[in-house]
Amino acid sequence: DSAKDPWIRNASGAIEADHYTPVFCALNLRDEAIYDYWLQSWKDLHDEVGVGQIFIDSSFNMSADKFTHRQNDDRERTGGATLDQADLLGMSRPVQEPRQAIQSQYHAYLEVLVAMQKDGYVICGEDVGMFGLSRSGPDIAMRVDSLPLWMDSYCDFDPSSLGLKEADARELFLRGLAYRVMWKIYYDVPSRELTFRIGGVKQETDRPTDWHRDALHAYSKALPYMKRRTVTEDESSVRYDSEEGSVFWSLRPSEVVFEQTKRILNLMDGEEVVANRASLRACQVYLVLPVTS
Repeated sequence: DSAKDPWIRNASGAIEADHYTPVFCALNLRDEAIYDYWLQSWKDLHDEVGVGQIFIDSSFNMSADKFTHRQNDDRERTGGATLDQADLLGMSRPVQEPRQAIQSQYHAYLEVLVAMQKDGYVICGEDVGMFGLSRSGPDIAMRVDSLPLWMDSYCDFDPSSLGLKEADARELFLRGLAYRVMWKIYYDVPSRELTFRIGGVKQETDRPTDWHRDALHAYSKALPYMKRRTVTEDESSVRYDSEEGSVFWSLRPSEVVFEQTKRILNLMDGEEVVANRASLRACQVYLVLPVTS
């Protein structure tokens, strides 16, 4: 009720409902009351309920790519009458046509997402875009030679389609995480099992193991330090540097020498050493931090 212009209107003046008619109607995020209500509602859900992640699908973002059409953008002007509106009798069509407008929702939508992120939300999207993790993309066979390009995206992990043995499959799993590719894991309700494949476990490689769990936990620990990326020429390791420390995703054995003594923590097994050089083992993740007194 407090909104001056709550609805997105299509070119015919009807309330926009996209392909969800008649379930949803699209709100006008350019309206100040709608904008404030939206952000306050999501902030309450975050602060009071504890919701922290949002998956943006077509029902969530259907306002984003819309234009709201205004056949009469003069809010103060009145004119015209029909027989069922006696209070308007005597009015006539103005000499000058009222101002019209076609207004994009896109910028207002981006402002909403930025504000939600500042309030603490992690945002995931179903398509490739600028916000969050992207769900769309080709299968693993088409990505395997270009994994560095698919950072911050979801992908089905299916080593059997590539004919990989266990050791090579582990390297691929870790290499994907090194490039910030998030492998999908499903919960199959009938079998009550976690699986990499929709429809349940069909073969042993479909079932996540303790090693996969450790790799995902290592990713969570390493992520805050994964800022500036360097890849060795032979892709034996992927390195990230930040002000706080460095992360080495070791895909094959290698040696690293540091200018100063460092704390070297293996995020897979918890082993920690203090040294100025490290022998990196295959399929391991190492966090390198300054030595503090």
